[in-house]
Amino acid sequence: MPDFKQSAVIAKYQKELSKYHSILADSTCSICNINGTNPCLNGGVCNVLDKYTYVCSCPDAYSGTYCEHHITCNPNDCGPNAACTVFNHNKVCSCPLGYTGDPRFGCNVKISRGCIRGDPHYTTFDGSSFTYMGTCPYTITQTYDNSFNLTGYNSFRGHSTSISYLTSFELFTKNTNFEITADLKLYINGIRHFFPHYYPSLFNPIVKITKWFDKVKIHDYSTGAVIDYKNHQLCISVPQSQLFLGAGRTGGVLGDIDGTCADDYRFKNGTVLNIPCNQASSKEAAEFADSWVTNPNYNNCVLGKIIQNNTNCVCILLLA
Repeated sequence: MPDFKQSAVIAKYQKELSKYHSILADSTCSICNINGTNPCLNGGVCNVLDKYTYVCSCPDAYSGTYCEHHITCNPNDCGPNAACTVFNHNKVCSCPLGYTGDPRFGCNVKISRGCIRGDPHYTTFDGSSFTYMGTCPYTITQTYDNSFNLTGYNSFRGHSTSISYLTSFELFTKNTNFEITADLKLYINGIRHFFPHYYPSLFNPIVKITKWFDKVKIHDYSTGAVIDYKNHQLCISVPQSQLFLGAGRTGGVLGDIDGTCADDYRFKNGTVLNIPCNQASSKEAAEFADSWVTNPNYNNCVLGKIIQNNTNCVCILLLA
């Protein structure tokens, strides 16, 4: 460009700049409102730094000098099962409730586990421990809507009338009852079936039941629950999903899943024993677990509180 043309262009812009400087010199005018126009786009807020300088404060989902760039999440910005949100002008990956892991690479379902072992000792989903000897059928765990229910059956060990252990259990899920008997036989809605069994079909199983020697394993694909049973010991693992997670979402002797053991001793009527997590006395544990008994008249069964009272009587006689 010839020098005279370049000089003319520069002079034009200098004149234009001088015009805006004179406008800004007016005390009623602002760099953020020249001719009634906000230089910041998409809802950005214009902040005056000095008479001739401003900076835009952009909404979370926008960036750039003038808030001209829209920040959006794309399907592959985060790992599997992770959620992408826009916060403070950046894409943020996070694991949803009930999941754990590095969200940039993927989130895995959190699992809660409760167990019944020995003669029998119970460990709740949130970590409380107690012992219960009753032999009447009782709710191990159930969902608040009772769409999922696990019932346990204890029997006295040998000739003892004070020590019991878990000998059989029933799982109710998808409106179907699955029973594992004391001799490890499988019944579905009262009809004998053989291991392995895929319900309702091999090619589209909702529940899978397998047996390896004396170990029985049940996968409930509809809820994500897994039950392991061997030698009178049962553990159930459930995902921290909406069905199971939260105060009062589940009930039974294994309590609920809310990250606190303080409310684990919740009676069926909703009453909670106000005791430390692992310090329930035998009497308190019996009262709590008895509240979850489903049939106190089953097969000459004995409630836990009766066994506890009889045990105390024997101890008193021995000490007399």
